[in-house]
Amino acid sequence: MDVSFIGTGSALNTVLGNNNAILHAEQGDIFLDCGETNFKQIMKLGLLTGKEEVVVLISHTHSDHIASLGSMVSHSFNEMEPKRKKKIKILVPSSIVVDVKQLLRIYGCESHQYEIVEMRKVHEVNGLKIEYFLNKHVKPILSYSFVITEVQTNNAIYYSGDSNEISQDILNRFFKQEITYIYQDTCSFDFPDNTHLSLNKLTKIIPTSERFRVTCMHLDVNFDTDTAKKLGFKVASKLEKQLG
Repeated sequence: MDVSFIGTGSALNTVLGNNNAILHAEQGDIFLDCGETNFKQIMKLGLLTGKEEVVVLISHTHSDHIASLGSMVSHSFNEMEPKRKKKIKILVPSSIVVDVKQLLRIYGCESHQYEIVEMRKVHEVNGLKIEYFLNKHVKPILSYSFVITEVQTNNAIYYSGDSNEISQDILNRFFKQEITYIYQDTCSFDFPDNTHLSLNKLTKIIPTSERFRVTCMHLDVNFDTDTAKKLGFKVASKLEKQLG
């Protein structure tokens, strides 16, 4: 199980593109979110080439995490072979299913073109077990993070989506090696009620010896990559060429 980034930036970081990723698993890939800059990069990188099924996991409904979903649905239904057949499966935490369906309706996607999977608290797909957790992000909408475990190997990652904290439960599992890697949205700003976790706060909660297992992502334009690396963290880098 491995993660490649389609974009690594915050919503307003147009240079790095929206922070979306693709999880490579033995039984198939899963796209982690589908933001407004995502579809162009997916096509450029050929990430849909040869696929018979597309699986997308949605963390929340901010545009930098979902605004390309309509294009993904339309392309998979109309352009991928066999054409005019439903090929995309969208995994959605139960409390935001209605919102995602509403957005797809607004985008002009018809229900026969896609499958919405209302996730159980623990959901299994492609040999993976996915748990979702409510985040502290912004008040108007619900946002979720995920622990994704490869069933065969028990290897697990934590993917934050958008959150201004890492819960103590997740940290405990990380320190006990139950979670191998953390992928955390990290920002340069540090102020009360921040919508993302600051590098300063991340440094305080992750011991130096464990920082090599933490990747900073969702980077704002002022984020100092060199400082993060000097502190011992990894920093996400986006794919620049086709895989393989």
